[in-house]
Amino acid sequence: MARTRGYINPSVMNFLLGETGGYLLLTMMMMALMSTGSGEIMAISSIVVYNIYKTYINPFSSCMVWVVILIVPDGLLISETDINVNWATLGLEVLICPFLMPLFLTITWSKATAKGAISDK
Repeated sequence: MARTRGYINPSVMNFLLGETGGYLLLTMMMMALMSTGSGEIMAISSIVVYNIYKTYINPFSSCMVWVVILIVPDGLLISETDINVNWATLGLEVLICPFLMPLFLTITWSKATAKGAISDK
């Protein structure tokens, strides 16, 4: 039972509970992954709808369903093209990060002043 490489939990589950333990661990891991993916989709949808679309484009709309419908193909594309999910998630989080554009403009905009950089209005 000595293991020098790899993830130890499947070995322990198989040792303690037999083959059923491995299936239980796999089921728990899949449930955690599905829950995390669902939460990410809802978080991104909420950010896009409430912070961008409803604020700047159409304040009187209710389009949460449409944003979810548009985000799901993104996940399917990532799944089918064998893109590393860690990099895809990191890239998506960087793109929707609310402070990225103000930070970028603060650093690169030639008309930015010191007073404007520290102002809260």
